[in-house]
Amino acid sequence: SLKPRGSAMASSGDAPGSKILDALRALPAEKALATLELIEKLTQNIVSNPTDEKFRRIKLSNPKIGAAITNVPHAMDAMKEMGWVEAPDALELPQSVLFAREREVSAIIQAKEHYKQETGGKDANAFEYKDLDSKLVRLVKHRHASSPHIEVFVDGESQWKGFPELGHSTGVLACGGKGVSSVPEACRDNLRRYLAAMPPPEASAAASVDSAEGVFEYTDNDRERVRLVKHLDASPPQIEVFVEGVSFW
Repeated sequence: SLKPRGSAMASSGDAPGSKILDALRALPAEKALATLELIEKLTQNIVSNPTDEKFRRIKLSNPKIGAAITNVPHAMDAMKEMGWVEAPDALELPQSVLFAREREVSAIIQAKEHYKQETGGKDANAFEYKDLDSKLVRLVKHRHASSPHIEVFVDGESQWKGFPELGHSTGVLACGGKGVSSVPEACRDNLRRYLAAMPPPEASAAASVDSAEGVFEYTDNDRERVRLVKHLDASPPQIEVFVEGVSFW
C-alpha cells in the first residue's frame, strides 16, 4: 500500500520529520508563530483532503500568504522541505507527496512549542487583554506586510488595521476613527512597551486624514508629529491630542 511520504523523508536514516522541524526552527522568531499557524492550517487541509487539488496549490500573490510565507525569511525553504514545489506565482504539492499527522503536523506543533518557549510562552507579535467592557482585545503586528501595521481584534473578530495609540492619562486605546478601548491599568505599561517596539512610520510633512475621518495628523513647525483623534463614543465626546505618539491633552 502507498504510504505517506514527504520530500524531507528522502533519507531513510532521518528521524520522521526531523528535516522539516529543522527548517521550521529557522524561521525568524518574531514572525514564526503566525507563519506556523498558517502552515499548520494548509497542512491539516491536505491531511484531511489528500486528493483535493484545491488544497495543493497556494497563490503566492494572496496577501495572507505573502505576509506569513512569501515575505518571511526561510518560510519558503520550509515549505519546499515539506514537499511543495515552486511554480509561477504559486507553490504546488505533487499528488505523490502525502502528509501525515505523525510527521508534518507533529513537526509543526513541535516548532510552535519551540518558539513559545523562546518568547516566554507568548507570541512576540501579539498582545491581548480584557477591556473594561469584558471584551477580549488582541493586537497582532504584521511587520512583513507590504504596509506594516497592527491589526486589532475584538472577541476574535478583526476590527481595525493601523497604528493604535494609547492615551497616557486616559488609558484609552484609540483605533483611528473606528473606536476606542478602555485598557485596564494593570496592562497599560506592557501595552505601551508593545506599541513602542513598532512605532508608526514617519508622518509626511503634508497633513492627512484617515479613511474614517476620525484622525487628523500633521508635522508642526518644530518637526514634531501631532495627531488628533476623535473619541465620539466617549462620555462626553472629546478629541485627544498626541505629540510624537504620546497623549498630550
